[in-house]
Amino acid sequence: MTDYLSSPQQPDNEETRFAPHSNRATASVILGFLGLFLVLSPLEWWREAAILVEIICFVTLIVGLLLGLSALKTLRRGVAIFGIVLNILGLVIFIAHFAIGFYLGYHGLL
Repeated sequence: MTDYLSSPQQPDNEETRFAPHSNRATASVILGFLGLFLVLSPLEWWREAAILVEIICFVTLIVGLLLGLSALKTLRRGVAIFGIVLNILGLVIFIAHFAIGFYLGYHGLL
């Protein structure tokens, strides 16, 4: 006997599995490039605003990482993964840069 009250089977295609298109993945990539630029740029460019630039760099990389993670369920999954990789790379370089600067400053080598 057929059950006519049950819901029909939905096709399992790409449009139904993923959320609609959003710009979070693209924003993640842009923030990743901006964060990498800021973390790799010489601090002599910024002079007195070097601490402010470091804070902006850290916030940019964290926001870019969160946007990339939230965009994983969209149709632009590859772009989101690229943004996540850029932001994680920037954070690793930022932490290494911070640790080296802290070490050199602590030992009076700066």
